[in-house]
Amino acid sequence: MNRAAFDTKQWDTFWKVWNRRLETLPGAKKAALFQAGQAVDALLERQISARLNDPRGRVKRWQELRLGSGGGYAAISPADDTVRVSRSSSNKYTAKDITRYLERGHKIRPPSGRWKRYRSRAHERADANGKHSLVGVVPGRMFYSWTKMEATAAAVRAAREEILEWIEGLAEGDE
Repeated sequence: MNRAAFDTKQWDTFWKVWNRRLETLPGAKKAALFQAGQAVDALLERQISARLNDPRGRVKRWQELRLGSGGGYAAISPADDTVRVSRSSSNKYTAKDITRYLERGHKIRPPSGRWKRYRSRAHERADANGKHSLVGVVPGRMFYSWTKMEATAAAVRAAREEILEWIEGLAEGDE
């Protein structure tokens, strides 16, 4: 009867490495999620730069990457900081409010109406026929919306790279 010799030493080593690597899997998941969040955050910063005049980088600075406590999600949202809009303004706005106004657009305060014939330039728009119509809205910049279109692909690429590094560690046998 022919018997095949099987060296169990390598097999045992493989399973030891496998068990050690499995213990690091939750950490690898969180790292992959963090990398995905950072990739989407970089996309958002590019969209803000392209669509918004933000020379001091305030709007970029307000955006925060948040990770779920259980490692189940990553989200980017503006901070809850109170922001002073102008020196004379007594109104309190948060970074979330201003980001929302920039993203979706907002209304403009209409003229006071003290003079009957006064029209604010911000409220007039001439069409092709030269006819003026009142416009009371600032259009949104849509930087979150444009980021959302590319976010999934960027997040998956970043997470895949992180998980591939984890798998390479398994193949090499180190932690």
